[in-house]
Amino acid sequence: IVCLIHGGRRDDDDGKGTPTPTPPDVLFVSQYRPPVGAECVEVPAGLIDEGETAETAALRELEEETGYVVGPEAIAYVSGPCPCDPGMTNADMRWVVVHVVEDGSDRRRRSRVARPDDGEFIRTHRVPLPKALEWLEEREGEGMAVDGRLYGLLIGFCKCESPPPPSSPSSSARSLPDVFLFLFPAPAEGLVPLPSLLAPRPMYPSSR
Repeated sequence: IVCLIHGGRRDDDDGKGTPTPTPPDVLFVSQYRPPVGAECVEVPAGLIDEGETAETAALRELEEETGYVVGPEAIAYVSGPCPCDPGMTNADMRWVVVHVVEDGSDRRRRSRVARPDDGEFIRTHRVPLPKALEWLEEREGEGMAVDGRLYGLLIGFCKCESPPPPSSPSSSARSLPDVFLFLFPAPAEGLVPLPSLLAPRPMYPSSR
């Protein structure tokens, strides 16, 4: 689940006392993973239970792991099945993009309570999206592991915003959405522009 949080934090940087919206935050979770012998940073995720769709499973897992509660209107995108590790297994997954719009209420933030399954010990991390890759590298320096899919997501976002060196033959041919096609497969009706996935939608209700 790629959960982008809009609002709640604002910069007052235009010199006129007018709050200026900041870029969205992104929500991570971390938990100890025995196979790698370390606490691993990931995006919220989980199995789709019998009778669930990818959408309903994503909203349930988001609430259970982070305490954020939103309705189906907050879902901006659902990918088709994506193989997780095609060289080793036929397991697949779906990416779900969720927008959370906050009003800055401290009471609402205090009322969020994660409800992880028995045996799960999960920490939640809310990080400004433009600084997310730097934040992951700092966690690695502390001995934590980072899910490779998450790393790929953030390398694409944080690094492809800067144009490649002038000597690169692809400097004028590559765009931000192109880099994300491997993470957000195009539906039958056409490509989903990346900016539309990152931008909040005014009709979304605030999170509880």
